[in-house]
Amino acid sequence: MNRDEAQALLAAHLAGYRAYSYSRLVELIGSVETADVRGADGTMYQLETEFFWDDKKKGDIRVLAAIDGGPISSVSPMTDAFIKAANGTYVGE
Repeated sequence: MNRDEAQALLAAHLAGYRAYSYSRLVELIGSVETADVRGADGTMYQLETEFFWDDKKKGDIRVLAAIDGGPISSVSPMTDAFIKAANGTYVGE
């Protein structure tokens, strides 16, 4: 797995969800979405994204994504996340 490429793919993937409204993210709470994406070097990566309440129901929403590029990296995938507040701001940024 090319870590630079994986990190760029992960950031681009999360950027799509960052554009979602708070109410749209609420609809995704409890779900897990997966996607396969091919890197520029031909490596296949799997992305998995989870949506959950960060602390309490109707509070901040955490969106956590992980990417791996095969059997070895699936043991310890690269992850990134963001937390969106009800007012549309990002917590901790």
